[in-house]
Amino acid sequence: MNQAWRYRLSSSHLPHPGRRQLRTGHLAEFTALDGLAGLLAATGTECLAWVLYSEVLHLEHSFQWRIWIIAPIAGALLIGVAGYWGTRTRN
Repeated sequence: MNQAWRYRLSSSHLPHPGRRQLRTGHLAEFTALDGLAGLLAATGTECLAWVLYSEVLHLEHSFQWRIWIIAPIAGALLIGVAGYWGTRTRN
């Protein structure tokens, strides 16, 4: 392989991301993943509540729409901020 191709395949000539760009990327990643975790938690909560109400307690189950709003937002905010705070640079 000649030198020109090695240079094109290496990443050393590419600009490195700055601290602000890395922080923004971390915050976006934590927020998106934890929002999805909140949706998964809301799904699990509704399924478990339905099974408990209908099969165990023999009661009528009502859909709790507040869980579907609060869980993803709370997960994204709380865990996103905690993850961002945990990965910040300490000088």
